[in-house]
Amino acid sequence: MVLHRLLPSALLTALILFSVPLKADIIEAATAQEAIQQFKVWFPGKKVLTFVGFSGKGYQDFEGVKAEVVEIMEHYPPSEWIVNIGGTPDGIGGLYPLLKNLGYRTTGIVSQQVVVERENPDRPLVEEFPYVDKVVIVADKGWGGFNKTSLQLSPTSRAMVGVIDSMMAFGGGSVGRDEMIAAMMQTHKTIPFQFFPYEMNHSVKLGKHRKHHRGELSDAYQALKDRRQGGFSLLK
Repeated sequence: MVLHRLLPSALLTALILFSVPLKADIIEAATAQEAIQQFKVWFPGKKVLTFVGFSGKGYQDFEGVKAEVVEIMEHYPPSEWIVNIGGTPDGIGGLYPLLKNLGYRTTGIVSQQVVVERENPDRPLVEEFPYVDKVVIVADKGWGGFNKTSLQLSPTSRAMVGVIDSMMAFGGGSVGRDEMIAAMMQTHKTIPFQFFPYEMNHSVKLGKHRKHHRGELSDAYQALKDRRQGGFSLLK
């Protein structure tokens, strides 16, 4: 039985607020394939539910995102599923404490840029990933998405897409957009996919040519849906 069904909402909120951070098990992967294989070693027989969305840009209605996730997870028993995000606590990563208190093992796949661009290099690396059980840091010259020159998916995003059994997006920027497109283009399996059009934090300054806060992933999803491009399942 799923934990949140047993708890009054006020108690669940209290548990989330007073969660104790984890000491993540962190490994480095030289390639996307190494990262994918590590998931099989860590979680044999488990399926991977991947969340993508805004990171540093945050959300205008993150409470709405959390409420949506509580309902969604009723269909994904923690005995069968783990939840993968991007490791860090920003934006969509703010779901980690909630997911831990719902009984899920949590993972993160993130570019080595998280180490290269650390604001405080003296801070223990493990503290960069609170509430995450397992983290894979992938050797990558960027943060993810398609390489603009080669049009190949970056190692970090290849790893993200490579472990997915089901995918959910809550708004999102260019990296999430590219991972969604890549996941939907998989030929060896159909990846169930749900999209929820949450907006980025309106206080974040947008480029002068952007007139809304929907994000690149929202735009790409709508375009794919309008064109009915095949090979994937649109559940919502």
